[in-house]
Amino acid sequence: MRCDPDFDPTPNKYARLMDEALIRARLAQVEWHISVGERAIARQRDIIAKLRSGGLVTANAEGTLRVLELTQAAHIADRDMLLKRLCGTSPLASTLSVFLAR
Repeated sequence: MRCDPDFDPTPNKYARLMDEALIRARLAQVEWHISVGERAIARQRDIIAKLRSGGLVTANAEGTLRVLELTQAAHIADRDMLLKRLCGTSPLASTLSVFLAR
């Protein structure tokens, strides 16, 4: 992900009005959600594996996993949008965005 000077966060119009401090605060929240989400997804995959090994039905657990993965994707998209927004004001965020794109 590279900094795009023409970036327009139209889906999140409020983001254009945020100053850097608010963006950084929101970014910290999103990073926390991503961290929690990673653990929840891993835990749900373990549950599915245990159900399968016991010969039990996994449909509900798999549905829950899909919801967790979709939520995680939304958090990651939010983080990416916030990092793009910071690119114009913060050299550190610009550098981070290059590493996160790998």
